[in-house]
Amino acid sequence: MKKKINANRLTINATFTLATPLLIRSGQASSNKAPDVVHLKSRRDGELQPVLSGTSLAGVLRHRAERIVNTLQKNTIIIDEIFGVDFSKDKTKKPKASRLIVHESVIKETKDLVQNRIAIDRFTGGALHGALFNEQPIFGSDKTELNLELELHQPKPHEIGLLLLLIKDLWTGDLPVGGTSSIGRGRLQGKKATITLASENKIWNITQVSKDESLIIDNAEDLEKFVDALNEEVAT
Repeated sequence: MKKKINANRLTINATFTLATPLLIRSGQASSNKAPDVVHLKSRRDGELQPVLSGTSLAGVLRHRAERIVNTLQKNTIIIDEIFGVDFSKDKTKKPKASRLIVHESVIKETKDLVQNRIAIDRFTGGALHGALFNEQPIFGSDKTELNLELELHQPKPHEIGLLLLLIKDLWTGDLPVGGTSSIGRGRLQGKKATITLASENKIWNITQVSKDESLIIDNAEDLEKFVDALNEEVAT
């Protein structure tokens, strides 16, 4: 018996580069000489490669989505419908599975560099005695790329509009990912994206020719309608 494929879904495939160093905390290596904090890596094709985990990105997207909806003064039930409900965190709500699938992304062509830092005393604002530590974030180059893939099953127009706003924030570097964003890490820069709405057999392509030029968007008016649908949803 063939597995039934859900044709009613929105897929976003976007290619980014690193605008700043990125650090998603992982466990230490087996060596005692390893830095205190290293970037998360996954074994692919027999070697460890830096990745952007799906759970980390999903958490970042949910937090920013909540800020957007709260700014528009709308109940966060929209967020629960997309990202699901964790009963262990909110026992007043029924558990609900997420309809958004966020895939893990391999980050290609990066460099590992160790940075030494000093912890700050929150009370005095000065250096904390004996709190020297080092971190190993990943650094990008002109060749660095990571492909993000998101799938939203049974999407509604206003939900698509919200996801478009989230991708925009990632694209422009306004939404950092990973840790230590307070010191400027974790910002991405969009290069190209393909948005596919299977139920309507529609595909939109977005391309960033260069940092100084505007985006090239196929049928931008169609995408604006989804954002308008979000505005209408939160206005009711």
